[in-house]
Amino acid sequence: MLYVSNNSVANLQSLNQSIVNQSLRVVDERVPGFQSNCPSQGIDGAAGPKEFARKQIMMIVEDNHFIQMAVQSQLNQLGVEFKACMNGEQAVETMEAHLKEGKTFDVVLMDLIMPKMNGYKASMAIRQLEREFKLGEKDKQFICGYSAEVNFNTEKICFENGMDDIVAKPMSKETLQTILQEHDRRRPKA
Repeated sequence: MLYVSNNSVANLQSLNQSIVNQSLRVVDERVPGFQSNCPSQGIDGAAGPKEFARKQIMMIVEDNHFIQMAVQSQLNQLGVEFKACMNGEQAVETMEAHLKEGKTFDVVLMDLIMPKMNGYKASMAIRQLEREFKLGEKDKQFICGYSAEVNFNTEKICFENGMDDIVAKPMSKETLQTILQEHDRRRPKA
């Protein structure tokens, strides 16, 4: 028998509403003449891209297309470049190709539960690639776990598997901006 707490149900309802609202907003922006009735609360904080010490690039690893679109919309509003992957296996392949070009990502937003390869295994594989490419501490990717269920056990497993932080779904644009700004302060200016 499955037991679901009221808090879990509320979180799922909030996540679903956020995804629908943000997806409609993406359609609203791209389809001439389409206007959604979704409230602007939650993603319309400050207008325009935010200032960072240098150009930011993020990898989004998320198997849910709607959540991925919502995060991409937020990143567009913040003026941040991104590369999207649908699972951990694709993320590791993308990371390897990126490192071969001498590039790194500023932040990797990593879903935890995905097909083919989960976020835990993908994070460990990315850390192994960083060792193989002999990246210094300042060049390592900042890997942020991303889950609808964040608790002490989830945090512990994330940190044990090489992640630097974890945030809960749904994530506001302000939370995303804070993650990018905190990481931006730690990296040397180009």
